[in-house]
Amino acid sequence: MLVIAGMGSGGLRFEKTATTTTKHIFMGPNRICSASSADDKSFYHSDHLGSSNVITNQAGNLIQNCEYLPYGEFSTNTGIRATNYYFTGKELINRDSDRFS
Repeated sequence: MLVIAGMGSGGLRFEKTATTTTKHIFMGPNRICSASSADDKSFYHSDHLGSSNVITNQAGNLIQNCEYLPYGEFSTNTGIRATNYYFTGKELINRDSDRFS
C-alpha cells in the first residue's frame, strides 16, 4: 500500500508491507532517502533524468550502482537490490524483462 502525504514539489510517501513501513522522502520529483521501520536508511544519488544511479546507506557505503542504456535497459547493476525504482525514477514491474511502469 502506498500513501502520499505532503504538498508542493516535495513530500513524503509511505509504503507499508505486512512487516515493514518505509518512508520515502522526495525533493521535487527525485527520491532522496528511504527510511524503514527497521531503522535502515538508503540515500539516492540521481542523475539529471531522476534515475537511481548510486544508492548508499547511512554510513555512506555503496549499496547499489546502476547505469542505463538509452530507454532504460541496465548496462550496469551491481550491489544488492535496494529499490524498485530505477530509470527516470519509475518502478521496475518485471525484473526478468527490465520493464518499467
